[in-house]
Amino acid sequence: MSNSLLRRWAGTPMNRQNLFCAAMTLVLVSALLSETARAVDDALLCRAAKLKITANYERCRIFEVVRAARRATLFIPDFSNCDERLSKAWAKPEKNYGSGCPTFGDQPTIQQEAISCTATISRKLAGRSRVFLSSVTYQGNLGGLTGADAKCQALADAQLLGGRWAAWLSDGSTDARDRLSSDGPFQLLDGRLVANSLADLTDGSISHEINRSELSDGSTQSCTNLVWTGTYPDGTRDTSILYPNCSNWSASSGAGGGYGNSTVGDAYWTSISEIACDVSCGGHLYCFEQP
Repeated sequence: MSNSLLRRWAGTPMNRQNLFCAAMTLVLVSALLSETARAVDDALLCRAAKLKITANYERCRIFEVVRAARRATLFIPDFSNCDERLSKAWAKPEKNYGSGCPTFGDQPTIQQEAISCTATISRKLAGRSRVFLSSVTYQGNLGGLTGADAKCQALADAQLLGGRWAAWLSDGSTDARDRLSSDGPFQLLDGRLVANSLADLTDGSISHEINRSELSDGSTQSCTNLVWTGTYPDGTRDTSILYPNCSNWSASSGAGGGYGNSTVGDAYWTSISEIACDVSCGGHLYCFEQP
């Protein structure tokens, strides 16, 4: 349309209104597209920043693992500096881009993934599997062996320990020693040696009692040293007592379960006798890291 024709067309009130509406529509569409572009840019920039921070965090953890492996003392990597740097760095893109930042508030998830990765590297370099005593206690209904393993895993995950975990526990058809896929050495979270190998673990005594929990200070929240095991010192299921496993760890009453004591390193660490499945203070679990 030529300029003269456009002027004549726009000269009428109705056409002027239509032209105004069209112009306003173009302005609104342009603003919307611009806002969308900015949101896309923010999302991309935030994601790029988070990827870089994650890479630096994993690099920091791997460095600490390698440095610990080179020490002649106990293999205990210190990740506190890495964790502190991650928290400070992670806050920046979320502050700068706000809700435009994809996966806003996902630091715990990313941190857990990085920890799982470096836990594998740490285990291979150290050649050891970690062990802890559950900080909490449970009645004899553990949800079977699978439920007990899940309890160990949940406690480890809550403390960002990484790795896979299984309970030292036997039922009516499965021996505790056969549930461990690691041949050790086994160590507490503070690095103290429990046993050099699976054979050493099941020879009737351990080098150090399993008395430290998954918590950073190793404490427990309980009034008992009792630990559910249902297991002989040689790692096999206990058949010497009438009720060795709380009906395959599915009963909270009407039966009993075999237990050990977390304060000793002799055969009683895993096998003393049986006790009611609904014992008032409950029982702990020994949790072993799996390869």
